[in-house]
Amino acid sequence: MVQWSASNDNATVDQNGMVTGRKAGSVTITAKEKGFTATHTMTVIDPVGGDTTNIVGKAIVGKAVL
Repeated sequence: MVQWSASNDNATVDQNGMVTGRKAGSVTITAKEKGFTATHTMTVIDPVGGDTTNIVGKAIVGKAVL
């Protein structure tokens, strides 16, 4: 089973590898399984106009793949 983690609170990653942006900035997603490790650095961007009052739901959503 793959173990997923995010390097900080700019994004979260669930047990299926689905990444959800939470606030602007960089985040590194790590996947570990059977002694192998893969990482991917992503950038979460501000919504157009810089409105950060509701960054959740406006941030980048993606899927990391091991």
